[in-house]
Amino acid sequence: MTTTSHVRATDVEERWFLFDASEHALGRMAAVIATHLMGKDRPTYTPSETGNTHVVVINGANPRLSGTK
Repeated sequence: MTTTSHVRATDVEERWFLFDASEHALGRMAAVIATHLMGKDRPTYTPSETGNTHVVVINGANPRLSGTK
């Protein structure tokens, strides 16, 4: 029988992401950032543990908007 492994927040390495808002569409960038912050992009995702993920957004004053938004 296989056992489920549980990863603690102290065992997860710290990650930093840098997003340039002028290069990405606003909604898609928000979805990607939320996925990173929740930790769902890691194979060791555990809903009860917070990850050590940090996101920095530059050029936030002029995001790329699509259509007539």
